[in-house]
Amino acid sequence: MKTLYETDFYAWTQQQSELLKLQAWDQLDALNLIEELESLGVTQCRSQIPASGNVVKPLPAIGSDSLSLATAQDFRLWCRPH
Repeated sequence: MKTLYETDFYAWTQQQSELLKLQAWDQLDALNLIEELESLGVTQCRSQIPASGNVVKPLPAIGSDSLSLATAQDFRLWCRPH
């Protein structure tokens, strides 16, 4: 028998959201929630990688108004799993 996660993803997200609000920890679909959160994080991070490969970023020096180029490699490093 298929689960709600497999048959109606939107309904599953609404159900999980409600269970989280109710703090019904024992009823959560923890494995699929973990998978979806990890996937969402990767997707969001990758969407920040510029197509051109370069963007202007502030230098981290305190009080510095200087700018440098952030490369796509910089973004990939920030997006890597910890």
